[in-house]
Amino acid sequence: MVKWDLVAMGQADAQVAPPAAPPAAAIGPAGQVPAVRVHRRIVWSLIGLKVAGDILRSRRSHELMIVGAIMVAALAHQARENQAQILARLIAWDWRQRQALLRQLPARHGRRGTR
Repeated sequence: MVKWDLVAMGQADAQVAPPAAPPAAAIGPAGQVPAVRVHRRIVWSLIGLKVAGDILRSRRSHELMIVGAIMVAALAHQARENQAQILARLIAWDWRQRQALLRQLPARHGRRGTR
């Protein structure tokens, strides 16, 4: 028999206690102790920093970032121009609708007066 089983049965001296299990809240979803999760997070952070450092030192990545920034700026400019064109069309349509309503207004008032 294991020693803590003897303690539970009252057959061993009372000073020996069963090993303490970590509380259920301390064990994460994957069954890891928090210290292991922290260690794993530190390792992945260091790996990410190393990869980021390698990317930033690379001439090719600098060129890609510059081209990407130029493309994003061009797309943003194009989107603003497109939005301005759409707004101008909407304003022109609204003006035409108002003019059509204003032309119909005297005719409607004239009919009401003759009836």
